[in-house]
Amino acid sequence: LNITFPINNTNHSDTGLDINFTRSDSNLKACWYSNDTYDVNKTLSNCVNITSVVWSEGLHNLTVWANDTGGNENFSSISFTIDHIYPNLNITAPINLSSSNDTGLDINFTRSDATLTSCWYSNDSHTVNTTISSCNNITGVTWSIGSHNITIWVNDSAGNTNYSTILFNITDDINPKINI
Repeated sequence: LNITFPINNTNHSDTGLDINFTRSDSNLKACWYSNDTYDVNKTLSNCVNITSVVWSEGLHNLTVWANDTGGNENFSSISFTIDHIYPNLNITAPINLSSSNDTGLDINFTRSDATLTSCWYSNDSHTVNTTISSCNNITGVTWSIGSHNITIWVNDSAGNTNYSTILFNITDDINPKINI
């Protein structure tokens, strides 16, 4: 008996995740499984894969057993996490559609997720993505005079991705000189 999917200790966003396993015995009699609390065993008619469970958010421990007509028994166990909730993301500064004369303007944002794995952003042309180390605020950028279009993305270990976009303008605060 071998559980082939999902792989042990993996994260998934599909609450209807199927559990696939292989079994072989010329005298196979029965298969059953139990999950999480192991309080209740559920029989698998004809030893078919587990396909009708709606998994809740969080960690799941699962064991599948099989026995044959001779009373021999085997089992396989895995753990997996269901995470179908997208990370939270909110750009807090600057305010969308605002103007500033600070060419060193920081982009501040909040993000949260129990399994946050990465953050990145793209600006203006959106042809290059820049990884944000430790998902910190965007600092140390010198913005050119003009309009800027920034998109920040975050994702978690289950592949759930969220993004937020902000538009702001860097203005020229130097008055023009006129010589007459």
